Amino acid sequence: MGRYLITTADENTWPIDKPVLFLGVWCKRYNREHVWSQLDSKTAKPYLDREADRTLSILFDQLLTELVEALNEFHKVSYSRRYWNIIVGPWLRQYLKVIINRFKSLDIALSQHNVSNTLVYKSKENSLIVKDIAEFCRAINNDVWNSSLYSELLSDFNRSNLKIDILDIKAEKVSFLKNYKTTRKRKLLLYLAKLFNKIHRASDAFIVKSYLPAIDEIRLQVGLWQIPQLWVTPNLNYTGVDALTRATFGLDCENYSGLDRVSRKFISKLLPTSYLENYKNIYNQVANFSWPSRPKFIFTSNSFAYDEGFKFWAAQKAEDGVPYYIGQHGSNYGTVHYSCNWTELTTCDKFLSWGWTDAYDSVDIVPAFNFKTARVRELCHNEMGSLLLMERGPGLHDGPKDRQFIHSIYQKDMLHFFDYLPDYVRRHVTVRLHHGSNDLGSSDKNLWEAHSDSVSIDLGTRPLNHLLSESRVVVITYDSSAILEMLAFDIPVVCFWRDGFSHLLSDALPYYELLSNVGIIHDTPESAARHIATHWDKMELWWNKDEVRTARNKFCNKYAKIVENPIATLKKILLCE
Repeated sequence: MGRYLITTADENTWPIDKPVLFLGVWCKRYNREHVWSQLDSKTAKPYLDREADRTLSILFDQLLTELVEALNEFHKVSYSRRYWNIIVGPWLRQYLKVIINRFKSLDIALSQHNVSNTLVYKSKENSLIVKDIAEFCRAINNDVWNSSLYSELLSDFNRSNLKIDILDIKAEKVSFLKNYKTTRKRKLLLYLAKLFNKIHRASDAFIVKSYLPAIDEIRLQVGLWQIPQLWVTPNLNYTGVDALTRATFGLDCENYSGLDRVSRKFISKLLPTSYLENYKNIYNQVANFSWPSRPKFIFTSNSFAYDEGFKFWAAQKAEDGVPYYIGQHGSNYGTVHYSCNWTELTTCDKFLSWGWTDAYDSVDIVPAFNFKTARVRELCHNEMGSLLLMERGPGLHDGPKDRQFIHSIYQKDMLHFFDYLPDYVRRHVTVRLHHGSNDLGSSDKNLWEAHSDSVSIDLGTRPLNHLLSESRVVVITYDSSAILEMLAFDIPVVCFWRDGFSHLLSDALPYYELLSNVGIIHDTPESAARHIATHWDKMELWWNKDEVRTARNKFCNKYAKIVENPIATLKKILLCE
């Protein structure tokens, strides 16, 4: 007898009297164990292929080329690959992560198990389509949206022995997304922007979400001899899906098979309306923005990903020859495999790094400094304080690898690390959860509460500098910008994560090995716990050893550089002086 395939955590799609196969650990929520543990169940192997990122990179390059041609033809324009990459590239990369993950997960489950049935939501035609990338990123973590996507994907597997049962979506569940209203904060920002931006020159430099502290962004604009501006993208007006129009758009998929076919076929099924039905509408709205018409340059460290209005505007200005600069806004740039293909790196005229220069041949990298240190040069810590364990965000369903499974292993490593600590250290542990843990249905808080009644839990709400002022050492459990910040701020830090340095570019490897050799980075929770136990009463003594400080300084000069005059340094770079 075959098993019933369960694809999401939505229990409306679960049979309670049949043997089942969970597609992944994301189906089995921690707080519902009393339900799923009672089922006759198995869980399919996760998709963890080391080649997943390479597959993503290859597919992205291929589909972007095809998508540029299709969009130009559809909209009767002739824009460059760079133009469309600025606008649609961030979405295309996220789309491919999702398609690779969903397709590969189904392929593994169906090839390794006898599956007879599945119950999925059958959405109305085109109801999987959202308006922009921000809505897309919310939708991919929604059970109903995913169930509907799985129902569409399963039709491409041609398994004659698999019966797909359809569960109609009730009227109130047709919308996969919350009705996100304009917040009071955004209303205030829009008002202030309108007030502050009344006086500006057509040639003023356009600086938005620079990742600098607000006061330093103002100082930078004053240094450029312009009145400081506060640029906020106005709310855009959207129309809905036009089924007849969309039916005329698509990529050729008939000459492909497997993932290559599916990734092309589903472009037209999932492409947000921003890039199809609403393209001309947004183009016209953006043309009427009261932003500089001939800016000296454009500089951002954040708006290139989710801000559709900015992307449309920046793409047109870049097409017109306006210099387009992007600043680094976190870790992994210049260190991890395939990062050289990220849209922000391949579309800008200059990329302002936090110190590194030699990772890529095809990108103009200009070494700057760690933008987060521009205002704060050092943070206080308590030499006799507690241990601050900083956790990563919960695994989202955004692929390409099975991040929920990876997070479940990660959670076990956190608990093991805690258990390996001696009792006199465990009594002084504060766990700082990611600020999005509660919103994303994470089980992190529940796991810690069930594991120990002595640990102090912060939900990511307290200011980090307050926690640091109470801590003697910070433990970071993934390769993140938090490491760069702690090293730059000279806070004693110990790190550990699985798989060692396999994710690193060869240029970055020696610098990480420097940290590993002096006990800052470890490859197991046991090793990190032993190191902390050894140095607990003399943490400062270890941290100030010559070899530790030398390793820290060399690493920071490369990946978290601090400069004496950050604004003058940035001004010189932006003006190409």
